[in-house]
Formats: sequence, structure tokens, C-alpha cells
Amino acid sequence: MWALLSRFNDETPEGNPKAPLMRMLYNPGAREDREENSFLCGTRETLQFGMREAGIDVNDVYVTYLLKCQPMRAYNKTEARAACLPHLTAAAAGWIGGSAPDFFDDQSDLIHEGNQKYVFYLSLVHPFKPESMISIFIPEDYEEYLENNIYPNCSVKVIEHPISTESVKDMFTNPGLIKHAISDGKLSHDKKSMDQPFLIKVGGNPRLIQNEDYYFTKLKEESFSFLFQVDEDGYPETLLQEDYNYPFGFGSLYIFAKMGTTEIQHPVAGFWQFS
Repeated sequence: MWALLSRFNDETPEGNPKAPLMRMLYNPGAREDREENSFLCGTRETLQFGMREAGIDVNDVYVTYLLKCQPMRAYNKTEARAACLPHLTAAAAGWIGGSAPDFFDDQSDLIHEGNQKYVFYLSLVHPFKPESMISIFIPEDYEEYLENNIYPNCSVKVIEHPISTESVKDMFTNPGLIKHAISDGKLSHDKKSMDQPFLIKVGGNPRLIQNEDYYFTKLKEESFSFLFQVDEDGYPETLLQEDYNYPFGFGSLYIFAKMGTTEIQHPVAGFWQFS
């Protein structure tokens, strides 16, 4: 039996990855002229001037780029943006932290339940439906999902939806998480995967923290099967904001779905565990 393991992409941003502000520029600018004399490009100069005028410290800003390398000649930025933005999600398996997919813009009623507010956790391209994504939201109130952590009473929300880019709105953003891209996975033998570090494991058998039958009782009764898990042991050191805790107590979230002969449907949060 095989499993698919996912970790993180490395990009080439600048600044403090734990900064409260992030700015996306079109591309890295030149740092030297043709005589190799150091200089500040116009875009960076304008950005730094604006920061000084607003009283923003350089350590409070994280800068990343739409293009990951310095262009050698002039280019059409509108066309470049249109060509590159879809790949920010398509080239990766998804993202954790940051803003929710723009599919959820103006759909707060779909996520929040009365006085119970939810925050975005992660979005993942559906491992068996490349035209779809699976997004996960968790209650703001930790005690709420600590007390309700097993299906059918698990408070964690799992929603399948069409492929979407990250929203520019921060209505669901989790203040405790710094956005990271999730890389495409690699195949691993299921037995070996039990001893390998990973963020996400798709297929095979779940790597459990507590191997107790009651976690699976209702899931088996309703014919749900294991789809994937999100393991906090696979977090990078830069994911959590300072003074914030692991959302699942340094644990793991287990997603299940109904596996038909031709289709996988109705993903749900089966349960979560922590050590």
C-alpha cells in the first residue's frame, strides 16, 4: 500500500517571515547597475519611502514576488499577472494560513454559525479531483472544537469547492498562522510513511496518535473511509506567529470521505487527536 506525502515549497521572499504585513511585488528588482554599483530600484525606493512616511519598521514587512527571478528585459505586467496568478495555487498542492480561497468571499453565512466564528486553516487541491479543492475552517474558540472533536460532532468544517485563488480579503484569516505554500507530494510506501515527517498524508492508513476504536465508530457505520490527514509534526518553524499555539495541540487532523467505485464524495472531518 502506498501513500502520498506533502511538505512545503520554498520561495524567495525578503524580510521577516513573521511580520504582520506582507507585500507582493511583480518581480525582484536589480540591485546593481551595469557598472556593478549598488543602487535602489524605483519600486523598492517607493515602498521604503511609503513605509517611513507611515512609520512602519522594515522588520514589520514581508515582501514576496509574483515572478521569482529578475527579468532581463521589459515585459507586459498585466499579461504576466494573468499568466502567473493561477499557478500560485496550481503549481502547489495548496496553502496553509493566509486568506481563504476567493470562493468564500461574501459567504460568511456558509462558514460562521450564529455566534460561533470560524477561521481559515488550509486549502488543498483535491488529490483525486484536480478541478476541485478542499478547504478547512476551524472555530475561533479552541474549547469548542476541543470538546467536539469526533464525527459526527466534530466542529471542524471541511468544504469541497471549485479551484480558487487566495482571496485578497482577510475575513477568515487566522492571526496565528503565517501563510506557507504546500508542495506537491511524493509517493511513499505506507509502512515507511509511519516513520517519515510530513504535513499531509493522502491514502494508505492514518498515522494515529491514539489508536482507539471509538474514533472510527460512526465513520464506519456511515461507510466513510480515510482520505488524508494533516500532521502538525510537519509544520515548518516559521508557520506559527509568536505567542500562538498549535491549532490542534501539536496533533493531527483526519479527513474522511465516501469512496465510491467511480467517485470520492462528501469529505468530512473525522476526528482530531493531540499528544
